[in-house]
Amino acid sequence: MRFTANGPLIPDELLNARDDGRVVFFCGSGVSRARAGLPDFFGLAEDVVRELGVSQDSPVRKVLTKAREIAKEVNVGGLISADRVFGLLEREFDVADIQAAVAKSLGRNTEPDLSAHQLLLRLATTANLRTQLVTTNFDRLFEKCGRDLAIHQPPRLPNPSRFDDLNGLVYLHGRVNDTHTGADGSGFVLSSSDFGHAYLSEGWATEFFREIVRTYVVVFVGYSADDPPIQYLLEGLLRTPDPSRHMYAFQAEESDETLARWRHKGVEPISYAYSDGHSALWATLEAWAQRADNPIAWRRTIVNLAMGGPETLQPHQRGQVAHVVSTYEGAREFAERSPPAEWLCVFDPSCRYAKSEQSDWLEPESPVIDPFALYSLDLDATPQRGDPHRRSATRDIPSGARDAFLASSMDRQDLSDESFAALRGYYAAHIPRLPPRLACLGWWIANVADQPTAVWWAARQGSLHAFVRQGIERWLGRRHEQCDPVIRLAWRYLLEAWERVDDNTRRDWYELKARLDRDGWDSAAVRDFTAITCPYVKASPALMSGPVPPKKGSDLGLRDLVQLEVECPVPPLDAEIPDQWLEHVLRGLRRNIELAVRLGEEVNDPHRFHIAPIARDDSPGISDHGRAEGLSGCVIGFASIYERLIDLDVSKAKCELLAWPADDATAFSRLRLWAGGKPQLLTAEEFCQLVNGLSDDAFWSDDHQRDFLLVLAERWRTLPEEPRKEIEKRLLGGPPKWIGVDEAKYEEYRACATLDRLQWLADRGCSFSCDLKEEIDKRSRSAQTWKPEYAGRAAASRETRGGWVATNTEHSVLLREPIASILSKARESSGWAQSNTLEERDPFAGLCAERPVRAYRALLQAARDKEFPEWAWNTFLTSNARENDPPRFSAAIGLRLCRFPDASLHKLLYPCT
Repeated sequence: MRFTANGPLIPDELLNARDDGRVVFFCGSGVSRARAGLPDFFGLAEDVVRELGVSQDSPVRKVLTKAREIAKEVNVGGLISADRVFGLLEREFDVADIQAAVAKSLGRNTEPDLSAHQLLLRLATTANLRTQLVTTNFDRLFEKCGRDLAIHQPPRLPNPSRFDDLNGLVYLHGRVNDTHTGADGSGFVLSSSDFGHAYLSEGWATEFFREIVRTYVVVFVGYSADDPPIQYLLEGLLRTPDPSRHMYAFQAEESDETLARWRHKGVEPISYAYSDGHSALWATLEAWAQRADNPIAWRRTIVNLAMGGPETLQPHQRGQVAHVVSTYEGAREFAERSPPAEWLCVFDPSCRYAKSEQSDWLEPESPVIDPFALYSLDLDATPQRGDPHRRSATRDIPSGARDAFLASSMDRQDLSDESFAALRGYYAAHIPRLPPRLACLGWWIANVADQPTAVWWAARQGSLHAFVRQGIERWLGRRHEQCDPVIRLAWRYLLEAWERVDDNTRRDWYELKARLDRDGWDSAAVRDFTAITCPYVKASPALMSGPVPPKKGSDLGLRDLVQLEVECPVPPLDAEIPDQWLEHVLRGLRRNIELAVRLGEEVNDPHRFHIAPIARDDSPGISDHGRAEGLSGCVIGFASIYERLIDLDVSKAKCELLAWPADDATAFSRLRLWAGGKPQLLTAEEFCQLVNGLSDDAFWSDDHQRDFLLVLAERWRTLPEEPRKEIEKRLLGGPPKWIGVDEAKYEEYRACATLDRLQWLADRGCSFSCDLKEEIDKRSRSAQTWKPEYAGRAAASRETRGGWVATNTEHSVLLREPIASILSKARESSGWAQSNTLEERDPFAGLCAERPVRAYRALLQAARDKEFPEWAWNTFLTSNARENDPPRFSAAIGLRLCRFPDASLHKLLYPCT
């Protein structure tokens, strides 16, 4: 989390550990140098050298100079350590004199700025007023902050493993006396020999630090990775790596190498911008101290900030809200206040990293919305920009992206027995409880269930925990009047869909089949078979709502929130149903198809109209997938089993037919038309009654057309004259006009639909009581593009086709055409072949490849008329034949393109290059 927009990113684990009193702050010379102006370790050495009057040719001065030069040249400090300098001084001067010089240097500033020290004392003070601060500085600036704190210094150091023993200021390397004339107590840890005693031979500092890192989280402030205290403190720990240790260090981001040095020592650097006197660091520490003074008040401030929604906030502010809900206390506060549901999009990385899309796909000029710009957190990696016009494109969610809905390590620590499944008892049959923090977020989701974002987001989840679903149901029950009816309806369907596990149909059938093989068919088996094929509503994300949820108060439709489809499990093709159970199985399957039709009407599922023909079309390229899936598979499977019943017992088959709903224009109309082709089932008079009893929608349905025409042609000659004339009248009348259609377009459509059926039936020997040629000629005047050969495909299946798309570049028609009309003729002759939808005609491509000069002359003629057709130039320039053009021809093309107007050339830049 960042406290400021450009401040360092502080891990949640560290923030929470400080709140829990599990952090010890180690403060180095940088703390006293920042605002109080005291020297660092090397600066102290230089002060002592001057104070002692070390000669210019002394090894001490040479080492100091060389250390500075090497550090500057290779950008690696610590190669010559300052403790080595003090070690050399001890060869020339008495230790007491050296320490006196150190004390004098530290006492020069009589009125230092103590704000940095005060900040760190606030951070190092726990909720129960224990101070946990260790410093390797010798100065007494922390003591001058006016706090009456216990002082610890060698050789009497606290035992960190003992409860409450670490409380106060620990001067790990000694401290200056109150008169600034020398060291207080046992002296300073200055020279290499002093460090050797403290960390190696006697080892009291090493043991103290080892106990610290075993018990606490350590934060280094005011150090570089090359400072002598850090070198001695951490080098020994590297020999015994322990993943349970948690150490952090604030470090100005000078280079990647600087940060890598900390990581090499087992410390995670918290980097910040190195500018303006480390202002980014101190601003963050100030904000952190305010949070530390009163975490509850700070948390409430952030929740207040969240009440306005995430879109107006900066990423670091959204990160603060995400940090708040990462703890149980914060999640509870958040749930009690119930900020807007848009925070779901911040907490969920799949929403933050959703690809940019247009706000309205039906409006090509609608603005592009990037969810990352609206919902991103400060610690999120910036995704690559994608094409907002490609709906298939996606953004990868970076590994480790913050997800507030995943159980964290803290959540796992708080688990109780109720959070685990059980072998017996209540939790053997019920879903275990959520961790407390996630339960609070679930409570919040239920509280904002009346907002469109909540149901929009929920539709993107596989499901929600039972506790959350129950909360939503209770909320909608208590406050239904406050909720938009569309949102209530969306929740109802969504909750219903989550009750059904939709991927177990095949597994259930295998289990049932094994039981049938073992025990045979009975009434229970029929019930189970019917249950396996029972349709249900399936919910998925709203397809047309764009990358962000719809706004509250907008004109909402159900499809803006959730996409609803009717899932129809198909009767297994390998079901061997005994004859005596056919009638019972068909009865159950019929009820399932009735339910599928009703559900389709409820949710306005467009797939309910598109049922594959029962009569298979054996044309090449037609996919069988549609015949084995969804409502199509159910209807075709039902017809297959029903056909067995017809052969077994016509009377029972007829009773079953009479039970089919008469008012359905989809599944059962199709089944009736198909069954009408069975003379043993329906007489000619009954067939005519069936056809004339169809609604206009069923009679003129494109999806029914194949089955209808095939049956009609088969039975036409046997139909009584008067009922047949009624069918002729309906055929001649054409399909009814639908609301909102243009009159001219409707007349053309009606004429084409009528002509296709009349011509197709006539081609199969069906005679009409009217003058068919006259009727066809009359309607052809309203459908001038219609040709008699088009009727040959009237009974073709409209099922999905597959195969390779071939391009026919035959171009002889363009060789006979004048140059001025080549392009218009090529455009007219291009497109999909009527006889084969997997063949595309492109004669101009053939001309560009075989007769490029003729194609080029046609393009030049258009250019003289100020026309620069993009499609034609693109075909010409991208033809593989251009690779073999003579250089003079290539140069002529290039020169001509250079004369194009900028606006026209701009559209052709890619093929030109």
